[in-house]
Amino acid sequence: MKNNYPDQGQLLKLFITSLSTTYQQALSQQNNIEEHREAQKEIEMILKTTNTWREAYKAEQLMIPLLSETALHTVLSRQLMKAKRLGEDIDQYYTKQNEAAESEDDKRALLRQLTQDLQWHSEILRIKQHYIHRAWEIVSCAFFISFILFFSPSIIPWLQEWLEIIDAGKGRGLDIFTAITAGALGASFSMLIGLRSR
Repeated sequence: MKNNYPDQGQLLKLFITSLSTTYQQALSQQNNIEEHREAQKEIEMILKTTNTWREAYKAEQLMIPLLSETALHTVLSRQLMKAKRLGEDIDQYYTKQNEAAESEDDKRALLRQLTQDLQWHSEILRIKQHYIHRAWEIVSCAFFISFILFFSPSIIPWLQEWLEIIDAGKGRGLDIFTAITAGALGASFSMLIGLRSR
């Protein structure tokens, strides 16, 4: 079986590409870009050299003050749509806060807070996927080993003979071996199905 978990390296590259596009739009639309020169230098360095989600998230945060009013509303609307991932209560909270926000500064503060929550949520999901992926690898090995052991008495004659000799030739050794390997095979297969659905 092949797992369906995304390549985090590819996702990070796509995210950085998206950030780069947003950044270039911010530069072209913002008139007071000189006020954020230090942030601009740091963003450009991160976009060119980073290979971690932490740094990419930092660039995303640094970019918020650079957004023009139009870009601010666009990005905030997009992030508000993503807020549904955080749960119904939090989604409703941010919707109400957005409706109550009167100034551009209020909108920026809301976007900064929402972006932090979305980043934290994404980080938790990535950690969870990492451990699920490791569990998938371990259970896959257990499944294939159980599969081989289950059929090994039929493939290896001396093993079947040896198992039949156990318990005074009553064949209980073979029965016990078959029951154990069949149980392990079924259990590992069930775990693989469960992991695949997550």
